[in-house]
Amino acid sequence: EQVARMPDALALVSDDQSLSYRELNRRADQLASYLRKQGVGAEKFVGICLERSAESAVSVLGVLKSGGACLLLDPTGGKDELASALAAVRPHLLLTQERLAGNQPEWRGRILRVDSQWTDVEREVAGDSESKVAPESLAYLLGSRGSDGNFGAVAHTHEALTNGLLWMQHAFR
Repeated sequence: EQVARMPDALALVSDDQSLSYRELNRRADQLASYLRKQGVGAEKFVGICLERSAESAVSVLGVLKSGGACLLLDPTGGKDELASALAAVRPHLLLTQERLAGNQPEWRGRILRVDSQWTDVEREVAGDSESKVAPESLAYLLGSRGSDGNFGAVAHTHEALTNGLLWMQHAFR
């Protein structure tokens, strides 16, 4: 709705760039198309291990638009914590950044470095990539390594995410 209403309005500002609603939506649509071609869809997890940036916002929106579910990973959590999360969830794909490669554990799954490999994503045609997921489909996992050393997470559905956002809009105007 925001893209249609105010496409050129500022949607996102990070340290290194700013994006309009149109640009944010275009990049998220391109990523969603790329992810679907990689086999991402409903109930398929995509690990997101990124520093806070425009790339992280685009990545979350792109995964949700693809119909996939986000596994949100802390890039400062250390190799053991990341390895535990990746082993427990085994995401279909991992989105990360080139500059984080040295801080990440060895992982044999598919990786997309959204900074250095974005040209692969840019080839995708940006169109309306509305996903066909149900409200009860998984949207994201939020977790950490517990005191026993094992990864534990809480799953959130699209419906819960929407309800949380609507509550915040109502409560905080």
